Amino acid sequence: MEEIKISNLVITEKDREFTYNIGKDENITIRIPLPSKKAQIISQIARFLGGMDAKCFQPDDYNFIRMIVTLNNIIVESPEWWPGAEKCPDEELLLKLWNFYLVSEEEFKEQRLKKNNKK
Repeated sequence: MEEIKISNLVITEKDREFTYNIGKDENITIRIPLPSKKAQIISQIARFLGGMDAKCFQPDDYNFIRMIVTLNNIIVESPEWWPGAEKCPDEELLLKLWNFYLVSEEEFKEQRLKKNNKK
C-alpha cells in the first residue's frame, strides 16, 4: 500500500478511498488521485479530444469526456458487472458517481488533509 509523508501528515491509499453504495450490497470505490495521476488524467482527456482545443467542444460534451476519463482512472473497486465508465449505458449512474467523486475530493481536501496536518 502506497504511503505518502508530507511534514507531519501521513496519507495512505485507504485514506484517499471513498465507497459509493449502488444497492444490494454492491459498491464502487474511488480513490482520490495524486497530482501525478491527475496529470495522467488530463493527458488522457487531451488524447480523447483528438488534440483539438477544449473550446471546440460544447461545455457539456467536454465535461462528459472529462467525467468518463476521470471515472475510468479513479474507480479502484467495482462489482463484476461494471463495464467501465466508457461502456456504462446508465448516464444517471455515471452522473451520480461523478458527483460523488467531486464531493469526496472536497471532503478529502477539507477534512482529511487539513485535519490530519495539524499535529
